[in-house]
Amino acid sequence: MMTLIPLLSTFLLEDFSKTLHERLTPVSVYAPYLLIPFVLLIFMLQSPYYKYEEKRKKK
Repeated sequence: MMTLIPLLSTFLLEDFSKTLHERLTPVSVYAPYLLIPFVLLIFMLQSPYYKYEEKRKKK
């Protein structure tokens, strides 16, 4: 997930291609590899199973 941030920013910000379609094609291929771990991270941060306080109460 962390290596995709510079990769996607290069695809979007650098001027290496002529058309917008040539830029968005690799971005659309790599975007799920960034979004799925990000959604899992958000889910884990909000889940009570991964909070320290909840683990202390169960003991």
